[in-house]
Amino acid sequence: MADDDLVALAYRLVERLTEHYASRLNELGLSRAEAKALLALEPGTPVPVSTVAERIWADRSNTTNLVNRLVTRGLIERRSGPDAGVGDGRTRAITLTGNGQALRDRLMARTAEDNPVFADLTAAERHTLRDLLARIDAHAS
Repeated sequence: MADDDLVALAYRLVERLTEHYASRLNELGLSRAEAKALLALEPGTPVPVSTVAERIWADRSNTTNLVNRLVTRGLIERRSGPDAGVGDGRTRAITLTGNGQALRDRLMARTAEDNPVFADLTAAERHTLRDLLARIDAHAS
C-alpha cells in the first residue's frame, strides 16, 4: 500500500465510523457535541468547564451552552467551592451525575457493539490498532 492510499483508506474508515456512531447517538438521544462532552468527563472527577472545552476542541461559550443543556437533562452537575475538587476552591467544576455516568457507559458499549470497522479484528489486533492510533494522535497534536 502506498502512503497516499493511507489517506483514502483513513477517510473511508472515518466515514464508516461516523455513520455507525451517528446511529448509536440517535438511539441514545444525544447530539455529537453532547456525546463528546460526556466522554470528556471521567467518572468521579470534577473538571472545570475550560478543561472540557479543551478536550472537545470547542470555545468556552459554546461549551458553557452545552453544559447548560446537559445540566438541564440531569446528566452532569455543577460544583463550586471545596465540593468542586479542583484548584483552590474558587473554580467551578462539572461532573457526571449517576444518570450521566449510566448514559456514558451505554454510549461506550453501544458504539463498540457491532462496529463494522473493527468486527473482524481479534482482541490482539484491536489492542495493536489502539496503540498505533494513540501514537498517531499524540504526534499529530
